[in-house]
Amino acid sequence: MNETIFEGQKLAIVRTISKLASAYGYGIYLVGGMVRDILLEKEPVDIDIAVIGDAIQLADAIKEKTFARVIKSEPNLRTIKLDFGNDIEMDFASTRREIYVENKGMPVASFFGCPLKEDVMRRDFSINALAISINSSNYGEVVDFVGGKKDLENKLLRVLHDESFHDDPTRIIRAFKFAHRLGFEIEEHTKALMDKWLDNVDYSETISPMRIKKEFYEIFNMNSVEIMEDFVEKRIYKVLSDKINKVDFQKTKQVIDENDLQDNAAFIYFLSLFLRKDNLNILKHFNLTKSEVKIIQDLKLAGEFDGNLSDAVIYRLYSSRTKASIALEMLLKNNPHVQKYVNNLSHIKIEISGEDLLMMGVPESKSYTVIFEKVLEEKFKGSLPDKSSELRYVRKLLMNNEV
Repeated sequence: MNETIFEGQKLAIVRTISKLASAYGYGIYLVGGMVRDILLEKEPVDIDIAVIGDAIQLADAIKEKTFARVIKSEPNLRTIKLDFGNDIEMDFASTRREIYVENKGMPVASFFGCPLKEDVMRRDFSINALAISINSSNYGEVVDFVGGKKDLENKLLRVLHDESFHDDPTRIIRAFKFAHRLGFEIEEHTKALMDKWLDNVDYSETISPMRIKKEFYEIFNMNSVEIMEDFVEKRIYKVLSDKINKVDFQKTKQVIDENDLQDNAAFIYFLSLFLRKDNLNILKHFNLTKSEVKIIQDLKLAGEFDGNLSDAVIYRLYSSRTKASIALEMLLKNNPHVQKYVNNLSHIKIEISGEDLLMMGVPESKSYTVIFEKVLEEKFKGSLPDKSSELRYVRKLLMNNEV
């Protein structure tokens, strides 16, 4: 392993950490996805350090030497995140032994400061179970207990034991995600274990909705028709529910791209698949953001307006809504009102303002609303193409005492 893992300030920080760990008699190792990325010659996003000892005790010593500040600390899990400045952040965690309880809850830590091998055995796949020593005695040495280096070379995703998906079903989503993100194949036996779990899903057992949401969103944010079609074909959706809508992913991507909705892509794909009456109880537990809840409320409200509506009513109904909400209604509901708004009305904007009315001698009052409504009605007819024509129309209304 090339010893130039870090350079500059990062290298100086790691050397300090290594000396402090040695003083405590702790072993320290880079672990997780960053090791995989380093070996794949990719730039690692996160710096995760496993401590064979007390990570928080080590972090306290590091703070004194480097003036790092704590971003987040979870003493019950012996994990802590430090900010060293200049966009350098590092996560420290005591190695731990875990046990899984029934009903698919989160694993329970049963021992901290365990040997490194026990810690890596709780990882999801062999390629994520590698470690690199940053101890002064063997700095840069790759530690591989599970054949992860060979799987990296062969571009294979392999679980560490047969109960892996039973312990944590979100690993099924992660296997799919890594396969597409890295261009890897899912190893044959691992795929068989995935299929077996998906064939026998027990929805009475508890799986963290937030963890499912996080993993789903990472896939959906790729905004790829091919990946979404494979997501359905491989039945990955069954980790959440076996009931989904039939989705035209080509059309969905087109709507996202044409309306510059890449930031909302994950939620649009998510609702396109799962927003249906028999999934409402599931969605309640998904810890949706305020903006996501608002979009669902807008979709529900849209369903309450049937029959013929005037252009003014349609405009008022949709003009205050977000583009993501309108896009989802286009995809999920066969509603002519939203189509009319998008195709014929959305470009209409009143150019005059309250300041213009004040300049014309109109005091601030409820009459402003009346004036703007009348201007809007005329714009729907195409008779007020610009600001000058709007001003002339308002003067006419005032002269005729129509407001």
